[in-house]
Amino acid sequence: NGSAVGISWRDVAWLMLSDIVGTSVLTFSGVARQLGWLFTIVFLVGFFPLSMYVSVLMARTRKILSDDSQLESSAAGDLPRVDSMGEVARTSLGMHRAGSAVNVGVYGYTFLGQASYLLVLGTSLQQVFFSERLCLYVAVALGCAGLLIPVCAVRKLSESVILCAVNTLLVVIVVVLALVELARNPHQKEDTETRLIAADLDFTKALGPATNVIY
Repeated sequence: NGSAVGISWRDVAWLMLSDIVGTSVLTFSGVARQLGWLFTIVFLVGFFPLSMYVSVLMARTRKILSDDSQLESSAAGDLPRVDSMGEVARTSLGMHRAGSAVNVGVYGYTFLGQASYLLVLGTSLQQVFFSERLCLYVAVALGCAGLLIPVCAVRKLSESVILCAVNTLLVVIVVVLALVELARNPHQKEDTETRLIAADLDFTKALGPATNVIY
């Protein structure tokens, strides 16, 4: 119920759009070059129904557990709400260790994934202030300091809608600028050509780009 938590469906749409139109879009050309056009399209089309099926299963599982008669007492504070993947695992399996393992696996992976964003943030600042000769550690620290205030100011999901909307617009601007630059300089180097199937593609090399497609 979006109105109950102060967020509308339009706000949720902005949040989802920002999550989709993010780094995945910016790295899509590199993914297509690593896989080739054929496997890129096959993975996009093939993984879509699988992702939808998993999402439906997750939503139905949470609803079943939330509608369970034993969980109705959670409103009084006797039982925790089913509001995370760890709680879903703990409630469905009846094991506290299962919930802890899922929390460590899911949110630990998410935490480690933020390291790549910090590296991108640091290298971006290095390129912007190229004349200052900043080392990567200092650049990442400055980037984190600059984001500290807006991140701490966001306490609720509804308060992040504006940030997500701005993020989406910035991604669109970057893509448009890249297309304009490509139109102005149509002659590219030979090593930037995207083939139907990448020449050096094998199973291990396809895992990374395929993960990006799923994400």
